[in-house]
Amino acid sequence: MFRRMLLVVALLLLAVPALAEETPVLPGQFPLKGLPEDTTFEVRTGPGEAYHHAAKGRAKVSTNGDIQCYGRLGDTGWVLIRYEVSKNQVRVGCIDLRAYPQVWQGCRELSLGAEEYLLAGRAEITDDPYRDGAPVGRVSGRVTLLALRGLDWAYVDGVLDGTEERVRGFIRRSALNGAGVPPQLPASPHAGEFTLDGSCALHLPEDARPDGMAVYPLPDGTYLIAYNCTGSDRLWLRVISETGKKLWAKSVPDGYYGQIALTAEGFVCQTFDNSECDSGMQYTYTCRGRKWTAKKVRWIEEPDRFYCDSTESYTVRYYLFCEGMTYPFTVSCSPSGAVAEHLMQSYHSDRGFLCEMDGELLMLAKDEMSRYVLRIYGEEAEELASIPAPEDMAPPNQVASADHDDSAVYFFTHERSGWYTDPERGWRMWRFDRATQTFQTEPVNIPIPQPCTLTAIGAGSGGEHLMLMQTDFGSWLCVLEPDGQLLLDGAFPGKVVWSAPADSGMILLLQDAEGEFLLQTYTVGGG
Repeated sequence: MFRRMLLVVALLLLAVPALAEETPVLPGQFPLKGLPEDTTFEVRTGPGEAYHHAAKGRAKVSTNGDIQCYGRLGDTGWVLIRYEVSKNQVRVGCIDLRAYPQVWQGCRELSLGAEEYLLAGRAEITDDPYRDGAPVGRVSGRVTLLALRGLDWAYVDGVLDGTEERVRGFIRRSALNGAGVPPQLPASPHAGEFTLDGSCALHLPEDARPDGMAVYPLPDGTYLIAYNCTGSDRLWLRVISETGKKLWAKSVPDGYYGQIALTAEGFVCQTFDNSECDSGMQYTYTCRGRKWTAKKVRWIEEPDRFYCDSTESYTVRYYLFCEGMTYPFTVSCSPSGAVAEHLMQSYHSDRGFLCEMDGELLMLAKDEMSRYVLRIYGEEAEELASIPAPEDMAPPNQVASADHDDSAVYFFTHERSGWYTDPERGWRMWRFDRATQTFQTEPVNIPIPQPCTLTAIGAGSGGEHLMLMQTDFGSWLCVLEPDGQLLLDGAFPGKVVWSAPADSGMILLLQDAEGEFLLQTYTVGGG
């Protein structure tokens, strides 16, 4: 029996998220003595009138009843207490004993933590972690972890949702799953103004690998998920509904290179059988009424070895494994079908950046000398301009992402030193003005407090940019101001595996703290 209890405790501990080792545990209580009889005190959730007053502003405690004390909160004159409201309810809160200095000074000083976390979602907060646990409201965003109570509860300080009131209370420790230590950035004035529109769990195999995973929105509103599994030489293709229901699944040989192209009826997958790409297979899948029943397989003796990037009106093909040191690419324009062909150095890991603006295609990619060149194409795929990028955009700088507004294209670079960058000057933003067809003379430096990656989600009309920040501690939504200041806007419930902009927000593929993959869509306001 004892061994079984130890096993249960061990399993519970494994289920608790890892927190700072120095996080204190809320101590036991002692009777609060020395106060006059027939005296009542207003009970706040925290030490001060800025904190929420529970029971709709009526929470009070009388000295005629039993008052248990955890300790005093520094030299503020406030003490943390617990008292019984009814047989089914207790309340934990703070009372002001500055009028009775001998009483509060005689209490032990309560040791509380100060580790900040950014919650991945909203959490109910209660002042009764002992009996009914009825919430006084919800908290979200940034909270301070003050102490732990048992295996279930975390005592935190935050702001009550929908108000400007501060609140202290208890949230489930499971609410800290996916929470992270937030970067030391100022909060955006629009923080929290991004709405989760839809979320579905993918229920992929436990050995599904996040690296290389991709999501393709299909014409009928479903999604294609492409992924690999540890120890397998197959590429898995799964089609899911908007709610995450698996509609269809197949696998194909995962050759050295693979390519997925969307069609009006479904998609085409092309894979090659070895690193020399001597031959390969093309798989064509079509959908009828969301039933994926048609599949055509074609052996390719001399396959076209290319990757495609597309916008609404243009397609760029990067041809691979050609002779010599230069590799060709072609730009085709629909519906005219006009084609322009060029030579450039292009690897599958550095395929350039595309955006379509006012009927023109803008593409930044490396030339045969590994220098970045911005090419502009017209409605018949003819090249209108070829503009060298500033020399400082060359190695050791790497262009990591790009976005654009109505008048300019923005490129975000960082100095690569392994995976990390110099926090003070590693990330920079370059602006290309479409009217003058010139790059700005000096980039905007983006100072960041810790190593991270930044991915542009979209540009706003006021010159600000939505950015996805990923660190070792979590994934965050940030707003980049025109002057380079980075503002914290919100947290995501896990590691972002894949992202894409949507009409008014973004689509994300996340892996949460339990390893589950989630497909989520967001609408973003404010920034």
